[in-house]
Amino acid sequence: MEDTNAFVCYLLRNPTAVVAAIGTAVALTSLHSQRHLTKAKHTLDFDKDFKEKHRATLVLAQRAFVSRQPRELAELGRHGKLTENGEDAFTAIATAINLWEGAAIGVKSGVYLEDLLWRSYGSTIAILYLNTLPFVSARRAQNPRLFTNFLWLGLRWTRRLVKEGHVPGFPSVSGLNHSPSPEAEQRAKWEQQLSNEGWQRPKLTAP
Repeated sequence: MEDTNAFVCYLLRNPTAVVAAIGTAVALTSLHSQRHLTKAKHTLDFDKDFKEKHRATLVLAQRAFVSRQPRELAELGRHGKLTENGEDAFTAIATAINLWEGAAIGVKSGVYLEDLLWRSYGSTIAILYLNTLPFVSARRAQNPRLFTNFLWLGLRWTRRLVKEGHVPGFPSVSGLNHSPSPEAEQRAKWEQQLSNEGWQRPKLTAP
C-alpha cells in the first residue's frame, strides 16, 4: 500500500513522466498500425499483380501437371528448359513455382500478410505443391537450393488445409500405398527424399 501511495505521489509530482509514457504508448500503437497497413498494401499489390499478369501461368501449370504422370513430371524436371513464350509445360510449372517462391520469401520476412494471401490462394498453392513434387524433387537433385521457400509455404498451407478439414487434390493418393505400379513406387521414393528434408505427406483419402 505504501509503495502504491509513493508511486501515485511520484506521478503527481512529475506529470511530465505520465505524458511521456502515454505519448510512447500512442507512438508504439501507431507504429504497429502503420506497419500492418504497409504489409496489407504490399499484399494487395501482389494479389493485384498476380491476377493481372500471372494467373494464366498458373492455369498453364495446372494443365501441365494434371495431364502427366509423376514419372513424366520428374523427367520434365530433369530435362526441360525454359522458353521465351512460356507456354510449354516446363516453363509454365517452373514460372508458377518461382512466383510463389518469391511470395513465400515475402511471407517469411513479414512483407506480406499471410492470412490475406491464404484466404485467396491457400487451396490453389497446396494443390500446386502436392502435384509438382516429382518436378521439384528432380530440379532439387540438380540444385538443392531451388524452391526451398515454396516447399516451406506449400507444406505450411497444406497442413493448415488438412487441419481445417479440407482435402487438397492429390491424384495419386488413393493408390499410393497399395498399387505396385512403377509410378507409385517412384512417388514413394520422391516422398521419402522430401521427408528427409522435413516434408510429410498428409494421410488423406482420395477426393
